[in-house]
Amino acid sequence: MFKPAFDKQRQYYLTGQTKPLKHRLQMLDRLKQMVISAEPELLATLNKDLHKNRQEAYLSELLPVFLEINHARKNLKKWMRQAGKGSSILTPGTSYKVYPEPRGQVLIISPWNYPVNLSLLPLASALAAGNTAIVKVSEFSRSTSKTMVEQINKTFNPRQVYATGVSPDEFKDLFDLPYDHIFFTGSSRVGRLVMQQAGRHLTPVTLELGGKSPAIIHKTAKIELAARRIAWGKWINAGQTCIAPDYVLVEKCIKEDFLNAFFETTRQMYP
Repeated sequence: MFKPAFDKQRQYYLTGQTKPLKHRLQMLDRLKQMVISAEPELLATLNKDLHKNRQEAYLSELLPVFLEINHARKNLKKWMRQAGKGSSILTPGTSYKVYPEPRGQVLIISPWNYPVNLSLLPLASALAAGNTAIVKVSEFSRSTSKTMVEQINKTFNPRQVYATGVSPDEFKDLFDLPYDHIFFTGSSRVGRLVMQQAGRHLTPVTLELGGKSPAIIHKTAKIELAARRIAWGKWINAGQTCIAPDYVLVEKCIKEDFLNAFFETTRQMYP
């Protein structure tokens, strides 16, 4: 199912057309314009799928993409620069140069809880680095994922970027292909499967997985400020953030004060 798209991307990458600075900048500009044009639709679908209000959706999903693209555009020329290296004691009289090169073909697998952010941030990085990409969006955030697939496939030639939102039952052969890098965001359970599949081809992986995120509150803390910050970090995106504080270590002498402040802050945020 995905091999034809994979083969076309491999052929295109091998032509070297993705490597020049001008092409990379054009792809970043195209991605940015896509997000700008689709902003009203994306904000509407994020509300439909995740009940995010416009401010939260823009802050947590769209703004990071714009910042990432701007950061890449500003630094890309420097990142692509050759770096000279001196000789070592084992090779006197020699010199070396390091040439930054794209990885090649990248597979991006994004989750349902940040369907725009965690699809387009790694895509921006992949394009800035001169790669091609297949983007697998989540099948659970249906409206947003549908919009993402439509927008990406309308904006880019599939030989450079191809998006799909198929369910796990349908994308088995997606993992059978020898990618040059895989970027996955999701659970540790699925992350193990992704890494296992990648190991068959010795494909390097970037795994962004959930973990433990304690918040430590000392007796000298400003209780109300700590409660407000922890409540915001915990409840933004309905608590579905992998780095949200998931438990608190607090000194006994301020435990009740903190709990009261936390509950009151939560009631204010979510009446």
